[in-house]
Amino acid sequence: MLQEIHLKYRSLKLFLVTGFFFLNFYSFSQLNIANVRNYNQTIDILNSTDSSVNYNQLQTSIRPILETKVNTTALFKDEGEYYYWITQKLFKEHFLIFKGDDYSCTVDPILDLNLGYENNSQQIENGLKTWNTRGVNIKAKFFNKFAFETAIYETQASLLNYQAQYVDAHGEFYPNGNSYKQQNAIIPSYARTKPFKETGYDFAFATGYFSYTPTTWLNIQAGNGNQFIGNGYRSLLLSNFTVNYPYIKPEFSLFKGRLQYTLIYASLQNLYRLPYSNSPEANYEKKMSTTHFVNFALNKNIQIGFFEGNIWNRTDSLGTKKLKAASFNPILGVNSLLVEDNNYNSIGGININARYKKSMIYGQLLLDHSSIAGTQIGLKFYHVMTQNLHLQFEFNQTKENAYTANNKRLNYSHSNLPLAHPYESGFKELIGILDYNWKRIYLQAKFIYAEKASISNTESLPTILLANNQIQDIDQENTWHQQLEVGYRFNKKYNLELFFGNLLRISTDKQGEKTTNFTYFGVRTNLNPKQFDW
Repeated sequence: MLQEIHLKYRSLKLFLVTGFFFLNFYSFSQLNIANVRNYNQTIDILNSTDSSVNYNQLQTSIRPILETKVNTTALFKDEGEYYYWITQKLFKEHFLIFKGDDYSCTVDPILDLNLGYENNSQQIENGLKTWNTRGVNIKAKFFNKFAFETAIYETQASLLNYQAQYVDAHGEFYPNGNSYKQQNAIIPSYARTKPFKETGYDFAFATGYFSYTPTTWLNIQAGNGNQFIGNGYRSLLLSNFTVNYPYIKPEFSLFKGRLQYTLIYASLQNLYRLPYSNSPEANYEKKMSTTHFVNFALNKNIQIGFFEGNIWNRTDSLGTKKLKAASFNPILGVNSLLVEDNNYNSIGGININARYKKSMIYGQLLLDHSSIAGTQIGLKFYHVMTQNLHLQFEFNQTKENAYTANNKRLNYSHSNLPLAHPYESGFKELIGILDYNWKRIYLQAKFIYAEKASISNTESLPTILLANNQIQDIDQENTWHQQLEVGYRFNKKYNLELFFGNLLRISTDKQGEKTTNFTYFGVRTNLNPKQFDW
């Protein structure tokens, strides 16, 4: 009997010591890799050419990607030799670096300074266009357990005519008698605006998160940002097109990384001021989203993921509405099957990718209104004829009224912008992208053709909050967007680039053809790319 108790005691002691070991020695603080094209593409190439990558490293269908899934040495590789402080900072290192036994911290500047000339066929506000962003980015790790990143952006900009029309049409609304009055604008991936000079926009925002990894199979993040689910240029499930939102994101990695389960609880809003408020400026209509995404690696070449996105009402006549317990449910599919409520909206989806040598085929299915509401299929080819050339082709389409709910305030949106594809719904799109990299020089040629519903009477409501079948004036709009950009990438650590490019956009509807030609150049730290290719 005493021997049995002694054995149990030793087993319990071994369990506690082992648990303490894993919770401390193997607690890795995990920062995110910025969700930008050149980083994501390099990660894909590394995974396709390195046979030693593990299952956890192949779990890249949700972005931003955790740095512990990435060979950061290869991602930020620079073999140059620099002998001066200024050249080290310009070409190889973070701008400021602080290190100690239990911490490390980096500080980098944020800038996006560019100047261009617009010539549009409508002769509306032609001439010089500017974009002026300044800010700072800070990353830190403490005690091998905690990490955080924060960034501040301040921008003044003048937009191209087609861009200004879009951001103005999706701006915020104030009560005005029995209707609403629209003012200001919303810049995709950036923020709400206020007027700047006569026709410009002034906007600022902060982004950041805390990250904690208590074990090798769990990472928990809480912050203000956005997410992207998929392997394509676009996503039909969840994208970073909209502005930032507060979120909590636990991510589980099980069965040696073969199964990844991600939950995202986010606070969203419609840019509609409530009619009554005790504060000087009324609050916006609030809603909440819960996202479930489980991704399984069948082997090192094939992955399949299942997605559920839920939107919950948080606003009533008094300004706030108590959330249902079901909104915190962590199990994928339960809400879609069991919840039937006008204060709730749900979409589902499937994400698939398969690798073969130096190529990838990927796709998505959007499930909404009890049917397939959208499809995506794409191809990526790396090292085409040369180590430096990469190609991508992608097709996207959704049905009209995809993402919409019976209660239009619960459509799949945040801050009047779509949570998934920029075209919202009722479109077909074909994308082709060529990337060429030689040492520090890069060239990108991008071509997008789209057929989509053009809605003209949007004076009272932004289109994302209306079902297309409720709008009287609907016309088909065909858009051709091509963009050629060449640049020089100084520093991979904070993505400092010098660039020059040309954008040509041609749109055709029943009112005729509209052409925009824009030539530009500038310098930027490409950590939060602009999204105006629609």
